Amino acid sequence: MIEKFLAALLLLVCAVMLARLCVGLQRRRRLDALARQAWALARGRALYVWHWRTSRKRAELAAEEAIRRARLKREREGNIVRPEAFREPRKPH
Repeated sequence: MIEKFLAALLLLVCAVMLARLCVGLQRRRRLDALARQAWALARGRALYVWHWRTSRKRAELAAEEAIRRARLKREREGNIVRPEAFREPRKPH
């Protein structure tokens, strides 16, 4: 099975190289530019898929850590008013 796949892939590469030799200089440059763009797009997609799981897990852990820290802090910070501040009795003026 894998041998047939590799043979077909090699045949395709040879056909593309032969077609590249048969076309003129302008078309060859356009085809080369198109191939570079396709390679860059495929590489970018492959890297995105490869790193997707890792980055998602890292973001999930960071969110859990932020939630944990927010639950532990009960005091006011700067101009942030926490829900606990509304439970305190109001000071008379």
